[in-house]
Amino acid sequence: MPGVASADTKTVTFDEYPANTRIGEQYHVSHGVYFLASEGIQPWVDSAPGKAHSDDNVADVVNCTGLAGCGEGFYLPRTTGRLDNDATAISLYAGFYDPSPSMQTVQAKLTAYGDNDQVVGSDSATVTAGATFTTKLEIATPSAPISYFVYESQTPGDEGKALAFDDLSITYGTGGSPNFSITPNPAPAEVAQGTTVDVPIHINRSNGSNGNVSFAASGLPPGMTASFSPNPATGTSTSTTLHLTAGQHAAPSQYSQITITATPSPGAGSTVRTAHVLARIRENCDRVVRFPYVDARSDDCMVKNGHQHMATNALVRVNGLVIKPADDSRPTLVIDDQNKTIKGAELTRPWKVSVDSNPDIPIYVGPIDWSFADGGSGPHKVLGFDLSGVPILKGLPITGIETSFLESGKARIKPSVKLAFWPFNYFGAITSSVQFTTDNDHSPDFSGLDIKLAKLDVLALELKDVQLHWQEGGTWSGGAKAVVNFSHKYTIGAGFGIKNGDFDFLRASVSGLNIDIGPAIFLQKIGFEVDRNPLTLVGTIGITAGPKVAGVSAVSVNGALRAVLADPFVVEVDGTAKVADRYKIGDAFLRYTSTGLF
Repeated sequence: MPGVASADTKTVTFDEYPANTRIGEQYHVSHGVYFLASEGIQPWVDSAPGKAHSDDNVADVVNCTGLAGCGEGFYLPRTTGRLDNDATAISLYAGFYDPSPSMQTVQAKLTAYGDNDQVVGSDSATVTAGATFTTKLEIATPSAPISYFVYESQTPGDEGKALAFDDLSITYGTGGSPNFSITPNPAPAEVAQGTTVDVPIHINRSNGSNGNVSFAASGLPPGMTASFSPNPATGTSTSTTLHLTAGQHAAPSQYSQITITATPSPGAGSTVRTAHVLARIRENCDRVVRFPYVDARSDDCMVKNGHQHMATNALVRVNGLVIKPADDSRPTLVIDDQNKTIKGAELTRPWKVSVDSNPDIPIYVGPIDWSFADGGSGPHKVLGFDLSGVPILKGLPITGIETSFLESGKARIKPSVKLAFWPFNYFGAITSSVQFTTDNDHSPDFSGLDIKLAKLDVLALELKDVQLHWQEGGTWSGGAKAVVNFSHKYTIGAGFGIKNGDFDFLRASVSGLNIDIGPAIFLQKIGFEVDRNPLTLVGTIGITAGPKVAGVSAVSVNGALRAVLADPFVVEVDGTAKVADRYKIGDAFLRYTSTGLF
């Protein structure tokens, strides 16, 4: 066991370690003294040249750098030094470490304790900020062995002040009997229903203590059980852990003072030791679970156990997706914030997954086994997310889906929609991906729900740069460039729409063209829309023929357009023919084919 010889004096100067070092076990073997984090602030090494009692370093007992909760409030300076062997004297040089000296003061107190926690001596003094460390506090107790000491300020108003010390000297006695004490973590144990909380316990062995120490607990709230591991703590071991477990259905309780009893075997010590821990059972019911990439909410309880959050037979909203049981089997959904998974506790029980909308949009029915652990700092793709036969999104059949969770607690969903109707199905159905986002605080953002296709060939009609945007319900609208296949191709901007999973309209109109569409034949204007049964373009058209005289065409024909979308492409014009665009010469009927024949 670490320690130093009896009848020896050891001095801790803190000069062996650089400034900004936290002192815990560093002097245990060499000087027989150590400082526990559970018993105050472990000393923090400061550089104080010209102020330290020896050399340059001192140690303050208020600096919380790197400790949990640091900066959340002010507290009185305090540290506890434990000894491997009983001491007969202890001293140190007190000071107020302040790199920017002021006239503030702090009350320094050194208290020595015996093996039954009884005070065996104390000394105190007032020290001034920035002064040299020349104020000596000293306790000598030849007939009352010192087991540990506390250095602190107990004076209100000294919170946050950098009480410090230098040159800690310990004089060890001779012939001390093996002894021990126990120090549990002082924080109250909050044990949620159905969970276990661990309470670390340090065994402070002294004077060569070597033997088993057996542990028991009493005074537990109803519904709570206790165990220790290891139990007993054997040989020279210096720690055990108290496990406090609350039953799943245990009633919430007030704080109870649990008594920990430590019984030594011969060689470990001669006195049974006790210590106390405050513990209570609290309701295990979180209705919001938030961690990077997941925002989960429920009106029912989500029970926390370690890194898992479990909701049984409950509706849970996750990143704007509604997850609820698909039958009456009372399944349990498990959200794991460490492994980044969401799954059913029983992988065969089914769930319904919908987009949280009005009404909800169903996208999945079946077991859940999602993993979103991979993705670095960007979106995390959800593995295991599929469709399982959910047929429709905004009027369009879905053939696949890709879902990612964003660090902000949103879901980005990319369904693949099947376009199995005219004009998309001339060469078989086309699949296109769309995208939208969901979260728990807003309606789904369908602003990114677009269908974009570079080119569609539909017999005599070619559609380029097709872009459709979802409007509402099953309605999508947008535009395309329609290429009409006369002997020379002509491109015209067209409006385009689909509705309830089928073609709705394609229409265009333009005038003032004078486009060559055949030998000495010119297209002046055209307006059309598609008629599905049979597949034709219907509308109006204006064409001219022959040479122009003074800017006036020799012959012009305006009339109704009917184009059969077949191979060859056939255009029929039924209208009125005029000379010089003024004199009607009669009714006209023209037929044009994509072979170039009028």
